[in-house]
Amino acid sequence: RADAIAAVGNPVALDTYTQAGNLLAGADPEYLALVVYMPETVGNEANYRGQTAPKIELGVNLVATQDTVESDSFDNQYDADAAYEKIYVDNGNGTYTEDGQLYVLIEDTYIPVTADDTVDGLYTNENGDAYVATQQAVKSTFENGADHITFIQDVSLENTGSYGNGTPDTYILTPNAVLDLNGHTITVLSNDCFMIAGSGTVIKNGQIKAGPMSGSATGKITYSLAVTANSQDVVIEDLVCEGGIEVLGRSTATLRNVTVTATNFYTMYLVGGATATVESGDFTAKSGLQHFYIQDGGSELILKGGTFSGGTPTKTGSGTLTNLIG
Repeated sequence: RADAIAAVGNPVALDTYTQAGNLLAGADPEYLALVVYMPETVGNEANYRGQTAPKIELGVNLVATQDTVESDSFDNQYDADAAYEKIYVDNGNGTYTEDGQLYVLIEDTYIPVTADDTVDGLYTNENGDAYVATQQAVKSTFENGADHITFIQDVSLENTGSYGNGTPDTYILTPNAVLDLNGHTITVLSNDCFMIAGSGTVIKNGQIKAGPMSGSATGKITYSLAVTANSQDVVIEDLVCEGGIEVLGRSTATLRNVTVTATNFYTMYLVGGATATVESGDFTAKSGLQHFYIQDGGSELILKGGTFSGGTPTKTGSGTLTNLIG
């Protein structure tokens, strides 16, 4: 390996390498050497034991315009304003590289970002918006109060923080934050619940998946998403949620185009004077149970739209179910 690298002369990483030049008719060819090797830190886990042969995919992109050695009927400048098409190299971690600049791809648009030097998987754009690819990055954005958080990878979350009342292993957002899952999935682990504690927060555009129960318990987590701590005007939209949604402690929430499938108990649980409004969505109850548990008389669930397994929304508890559908 060392001899191959030394033979190259001045090696650089492939994902940041660019070289401009002129290829003239009859001129000597130019060569590009690629050195592929296994890092010395890799142990026996790299040994091939599977059914599919391992492979490495790499390549070089060549973009070119016409040189001035040729002319059309006017002159040799007919290609002078031709633009090189940008080639974005997928780094495999939710980011892309083009000409040494790092990007994230959001809704078919490449956005230039800078990698955080201290937090793996955390990137920011010039406006300070955060793009996250790891649990460590998610934890950092919550602790530092980022206003706009976009996921660029699926992430499993566990033990990222706790609310002020000492409840462990919850996931806290700041007020008025926008959490865009960007089509990705959050898997909530270890009996936790993804907790929203902040008025005006929006969570949208992805999936929240219930991970396995911990310890001796079996099955999946009962409630994988919750709104708590007197959080007002929280919006949950364009979201698929495996496991129920809780609205707690005088909080208010609006659900739009939300698909909820109960795991152990109910699709929604309201308590402590909470109010939730369902504008649209689909709710699948656990067999033999009602869709909604509205525990206390001070809590209310308002239905303005939605579809429900069995055809009719059902509830238990002393709270109010107000059905305004049709």
